[in-house]
Amino acid sequence: MRRLLLSLLLTALALPPAMAAPTAEEWIELRIGAERALRAQDYKQAMKLARKMGKKDPTSLIFRAALYRNGQGVDVDLEEARELYLEAAEQGNAPATFEAASMLERGEGGPADPAQALALYEKAGQNEKRAAARLWQVYSKGDLAPKDDAKAQRWLVRAAELGDGDAAALYGPRLFKGDGVARDPKTAVKMLFAAADRKNFEAITMLVNAFESGDGVAKNVETARFWAIRAKFAGHPDAQAWLDRLPTEFPSEGIYEGGYEYDRGMYRLNSQRDQKGAFDSFLESANMGFRPALSQVVGAYFEGDLGQAKDLEKARYWARLGAELDNDYCQLVLAAILRNGMTGPKDIEGAIYWYERAAARKRKPNTMAMFHLAQLYEKGVEVPANEALTLYWYKTAYAHGSVKGEAWLKAKGLLQPSPAAQALIDRIHRDGPDRSSLMAFNVDVGNYCKAGGPRCHEYTVQARQLERQHNAGAESANMQRLWNVYSTGSGISDAEARARSECMRKKTESIQRQTYGQQDWRYAGSCY
Repeated sequence: MRRLLLSLLLTALALPPAMAAPTAEEWIELRIGAERALRAQDYKQAMKLARKMGKKDPTSLIFRAALYRNGQGVDVDLEEARELYLEAAEQGNAPATFEAASMLERGEGGPADPAQALALYEKAGQNEKRAAARLWQVYSKGDLAPKDDAKAQRWLVRAAELGDGDAAALYGPRLFKGDGVARDPKTAVKMLFAAADRKNFEAITMLVNAFESGDGVAKNVETARFWAIRAKFAGHPDAQAWLDRLPTEFPSEGIYEGGYEYDRGMYRLNSQRDQKGAFDSFLESANMGFRPALSQVVGAYFEGDLGQAKDLEKARYWARLGAELDNDYCQLVLAAILRNGMTGPKDIEGAIYWYERAAARKRKPNTMAMFHLAQLYEKGVEVPANEALTLYWYKTAYAHGSVKGEAWLKAKGLLQPSPAAQALIDRIHRDGPDRSSLMAFNVDVGNYCKAGGPRCHEYTVQARQLERQHNAGAESANMQRLWNVYSTGSGISDAEARARSECMRKKTESIQRQTYGQQDWRYAGSCY
């Protein structure tokens, strides 16, 4: 018996210690890290981080299953991938359930099992659009199960509700018109978005007319024009007529439902750390023509961010839409794609056109576009060198606050102060900044720096020191005033008054720190 106990003890000591489960914050960081590693095609790092998330964690199981299935960072192991997907499916994860069902249906990683595949599709179908779409096909065609029109219709509706493009293209227009079903324009619009993305002309026509007239949606002519532009890209025969009819100027960027959906996306991204949910909200907002959301969608596809695979074709499509709507970020991305030939032949003329559009915006011209134009004409590689245009764009960039434009002009000795600015520099070098008051000192230093004075940093440091001295004196005077207030006729001693003042100072500082996100607690001491 003793030998058995000793053997068990030695075996236990020889085993590696169990890895502690990550905290919620650690888990989020591991997931984000794994997603970044996947986008960077660093599959070994992705697998390493996925394992740290927990062997039984469904997200970890899905990451590892996909890597084994595709042979990324590890040897292809379909049997292991199938088991991992099934394990995640048992925990109720809908995407994993769909993947397990597809492997069972095709016989990947083991013998085909149509019955179990169908059961898993049914399990995932309520929350996974791919599963719902597959069930629609199953019951429409009669494969995997007998043909059943009623079930096919039910899964068609569910797939459309979940955003499947093919299902939405079929059911969305019917729901919008009330063709055989109760008319529900508000619900139908989201389906029409997905259908229109597939260049479904009927859906595009409905969206333009709906937003122009306010039929079933909040009337918004700006969104109607946005979809008319998309219709033109898709080759719709009526697109130009719509664009001729719809106005081109709008009173604002459009504070409408797209803005609310954009705010929801920002909350999901920053507070919930839900990148996929954030992207879905940004995409819905972008479909309404909301400009900031267009930037998010373009960035996601261009950089491979927000849980999306890098897709330059989609980035170009959305960047073109945003560029037409005067979104300067989209104009810059589109120019970069054309300039570098990322989705086809290089188009320098097209790139210059969009750089110039961004640089000439009425509201906040884009200085980065100006800088790119200046470099193009300076280098003379992609276009003939042009000294006049080089100087023009650098000076224009500088005039709009570009630090890079300023640095270039200074390096070339082309940035000389005006006579008035030079007089100010000479006065301050001779007499120093005006010390009659803190405000006068700061004004002098600010004007000196704007004029390009060479001792800007030195005087800025002096201004900060003077401000600290001023604040310290003011705080001392205020504390003295508080002591006098508390001690005069209050019935408490000076020591008690000082303690109370210190308590109030701590409470005030604590509230300020909490307000600006420097701490998540508040000083709880009572000052009375």
